[in-house]
Amino acid sequence: MGIREVQSAMRTFRGAARVTHPAQWLAALIAAVLVLVFGYLGFVRLFEARGIAWDPIEPLFLSVSLFFAKFPSELGHDLPLDLQVVRFAAPWVLAYSIIWAFIRTSLWKLAHFRLLLIKGHVLILGLNERTVALARDLRARGRQVVVVDETASEEHLASCRECGTLLVAGLVTSPRVLRFAKLSRAAEVVSLGDSDTATLEAALAADALSGSRRPIIHAALGSLSLLARVAAGREGELSPRIRLFCDDMLAARAILDLHPLDHDGVPPHSPLRAHLILAGTSNLSACLASLAARIGHFANGTSITVTLLSTRATEALDAWRRIEPRLSQVAEFRAADADPSTPTSWQSVLDSISEPAMVSVFIDEADESLALASALAIQSPPQGLRVRATLMLRDRPMLASRAPRAAGAFPLAVIDPLHLAFTEPNVMLGGLDTIARAAHEHYLDAVRAASPAGTPPQPSHRPWEDLPWEFKVANRLQAAHIGVKARALGLRIAPVKDATPGPAFSDTEVEALAACEHRRWIADKVLAGWTLGPAKDAAARVTPYLCEYDRLPEEVKELDRRTVRSIPDLLAKAGLGLARSVTPPPAPATR
Repeated sequence: MGIREVQSAMRTFRGAARVTHPAQWLAALIAAVLVLVFGYLGFVRLFEARGIAWDPIEPLFLSVSLFFAKFPSELGHDLPLDLQVVRFAAPWVLAYSIIWAFIRTSLWKLAHFRLLLIKGHVLILGLNERTVALARDLRARGRQVVVVDETASEEHLASCRECGTLLVAGLVTSPRVLRFAKLSRAAEVVSLGDSDTATLEAALAADALSGSRRPIIHAALGSLSLLARVAAGREGELSPRIRLFCDDMLAARAILDLHPLDHDGVPPHSPLRAHLILAGTSNLSACLASLAARIGHFANGTSITVTLLSTRATEALDAWRRIEPRLSQVAEFRAADADPSTPTSWQSVLDSISEPAMVSVFIDEADESLALASALAIQSPPQGLRVRATLMLRDRPMLASRAPRAAGAFPLAVIDPLHLAFTEPNVMLGGLDTIARAAHEHYLDAVRAASPAGTPPQPSHRPWEDLPWEFKVANRLQAAHIGVKARALGLRIAPVKDATPGPAFSDTEVEALAACEHRRWIADKVLAGWTLGPAKDAAARVTPYLCEYDRLPEEVKELDRRTVRSIPDLLAKAGLGLARSVTPPPAPATR
């Protein structure tokens, strides 16, 4: 037998062994050892009491025989108590072990028999906390899930089994294992390795093996620099079927969907400004800042102001700018080098906001006790500031037991970013991609209508399937910004059954939102490396439209207007619509 066959056999053995909790096998083993020890000692005492000659092997042989309910009749029934107990217990220990092993092995075989018929499932490569969160959400939505992993903790294995997930033991890059997990029949694949290298290797292996029926492969990365490369369209040799995403950017998008920067909306002509305060220098904070710079552009002509509060704020902000050098060109960034767990630090930051403002506070410290202390340190905000705070806790017992005591004189939400992010809509981009694809098709219709015959095609004019990654990201950001536009008019995105029939935008509203959309578009282009020039040159990333909305040619303004007017149709593609918000847009506030 070769080394590969040995490895394969060992993986199969490990896969079978995992179906039963180690504690159950340990209990059976301890019981068997106790039977042997007490049986051996009991027979030795019995032989010595009756003067029977014996050798060391005979008591051991008789002790083993007890498991099969065999007892020498010549020894009679007048036995010591311990030997009586062992004689009775031994067959039950063996029976328990056999029955338990049969049941668990049969269930394991039955579960893997389901793989012969499975189709349209989600295949997850790698087993960790993110896998458990995603698998639970997928199973709650009725999806079939198969997880492949070679080495994982028993806690994660038990969590997956509890929600009905099928487990396959083996290397996530092994063609044999991937075929066994029915990769060719999977609807989607998610690669969640313990490192970026492992994630990419698994994604590439799945892509190479999937053949003509190639599912979309979602690969989660932790590197912000790699994310910046992908956003700039330099993914190079990666297949277009592989969609890379950053864990923390996924969480940032989910958090800002749930807790928007503009709270209930910033209407046109409102004096309110939106501020984002980040306490902590984690990757999640960096992603919140990056995403805020892209979508934090409002209908009153203002953009988000981001303040980083940390003892290392300046150092961290410089690091963020090294990854995205143009951040400060699209939004105002401030560094407050102070301890976020002290009330004076918060008072100083809040006092520095001079205009009427909506303030969103996000606290994400590596030390979650420090994060809780930071939330408790925020005092009553100055008059004229509307403050909403969100505390990120990954320690679920703390989240459940201690966090509610952090409520103060402002709304405070406590969330687990991992479980909020790793859901089917966020990872698979179902609704968001539906809207983004529809937005791209709408853009293509507008371009075809406005472009004279013979106009050279641009990279952004390709169909969605062939669209460069940079432009797919841009369309997703446009889709994500619809909520900002809706809240500016006192609307909210709702299921189509709850939507207000045919809300029409007035010409004034269309113009205000078109200008808002143009500012968002400028931010996206600037961060992608585009510059202002006399004529558009996609290869050189030059465009003449990085200017104020009022200075645009009328035909370009009309593209932005069409984008706004198309919002109800785009939402309808995803089964959504616009409804009147329960909370009206905020009235102007004064200090």
